[in-house]
Amino acid sequence: MSLNTEQIVQEIRAGFESMMVLVQDNKKATADEIERGVFRQVLSLGGQLMQLFFALRSEACERTPEFSNRR
Repeated sequence: MSLNTEQIVQEIRAGFESMMVLVQDNKKATADEIERGVFRQVLSLGGQLMQLFFALRSEACERTPEFSNRR
């Protein structure tokens, strides 16, 4: 994995930990508040996971320069 993908993975892990804290440490929040918070964070994590997917695919693609002999 490149530095970019490693950074994305760390952000995903931090986002998941943030979700765990939201659920575990909110003693006075209502179920509705927790559900909304979890939903927002899940959407964000989904976006980050797709970003990681595309970054990994991009790394895996072999790139060779194409030169044209056209004039």
